[in-house]
Amino acid sequence: MQLKNGQAFVPNIWHLELGNVLIQAERRERIIGTQISTRLELVSHLPIVTDTETDSRAIREILLLARTETLTTYDAAYLELAIRHGIPLATQDKALIRAAARVKMQLLPPPQ
Repeated sequence: MQLKNGQAFVPNIWHLELGNVLIQAERRERIIGTQISTRLELVSHLPIVTDTETDSRAIREILLLARTETLTTYDAAYLELAIRHGIPLATQDKALIRAAARVKMQLLPPPQ
């Protein structure tokens, strides 16, 4: 998927998750260490907006959503953000896709 127009909104945990993805890719020898900084440089040019309300919503809205939809709090943070902003959710996580369908959230790209 390409981010062509507009912005992508992410919860503040996204940066940690991105770092983890890169570390796991390096450990599995899918990339080498020198490629991590290149990928981070590419990502830094994307129009990604970090949500500043994730922390304050973690104990109430996100925790409740995680419990209600049987999600991790990490995944619920993405769903809560999409609900709050009324924007489509981009994910390939099956549990998150099912939860988004239950709460009538649009997915990006739409499921086939």
